[in-house]
Formats: sequence, structure tokens, C-alpha cells
Amino acid sequence: METEYLTAEQALQFIHLCEQNGIFIFGIERFLLIEGMSTPDLDGIADFSSLSPEDVNGAVSSARRFLSLFGDVNDERFKLVY
Repeated sequence: METEYLTAEQALQFIHLCEQNGIFIFGIERFLLIEGMSTPDLDGIADFSSLSPEDVNGAVSSARRFLSLFGDVNDERFKLVY
């Protein structure tokens, strides 16, 4: 499953919910809103599927680290696969 487009703040909230509920995050992708369209940022993709699905804490920690690299641009959104 994947989320809708989320702001950085919403993505952090979702990551926290995953942590609380033991939900594994497989990856996260950054999109830029350009002229009203969501465009994937090819440098803004993180894949955590190589981690064991039981390693929820590792995936959550990796997702937080990834998100800390971004979140300062108003026209960016994120999708998380869980």
C-alpha cells in the first residue's frame, strides 16, 4: 500500500504512526510540484525493502533520516510505501 501525497510534516506523522503500530515502511519517494504537476525527484527515492520486514525500527529510523534531508521546500510532497 502507499500513502497519498503528503507534506513533510504529514509524512513525519505517518512515520510515527507506523512506529507506534509496528508497520514496516518499504520506501519513500519525494515529488516536486512543478506547474501544478507532481514530478518524481529521482534523487529523492529511498528503498528499505532490503531490511527484514520485522525490522520496523530500522525502517522507521531510515525513513526519518531520509526525510530530514528534505522538507524545506514548500512545493514538495512525499509518498510512503508500507
